[in-house]
Amino acid sequence: MVDEKLAKLLAGDARRAILARLCADPSDAVWLRQLARDTGFGIGPVQRAVAALSRARLIRRRARGNRVYYSFNTAGPLYARLRRALGEKP
Repeated sequence: MVDEKLAKLLAGDARRAILARLCADPSDAVWLRQLARDTGFGIGPVQRAVAALSRARLIRRRARGNRVYYSFNTAGPLYARLRRALGEKP
């Protein structure tokens, strides 16, 4: 069941790119437009991807002023598995 959940979360190219970007430096908080620039996807696909990833608690969403920042949720239930799946050391 966990493998199915992980497979669904990694199904979209934008989701994989965002997770890889945030997973590379879990302490880094990035705002939406920066994620779009870094991943090469448009704002729409990035918005949908971060919404799904936030609901799954794989990334954190924090508002600061008029911007919303996203970072990898290192306390999330799939953190170590996801880092291994993306080729990173946990």
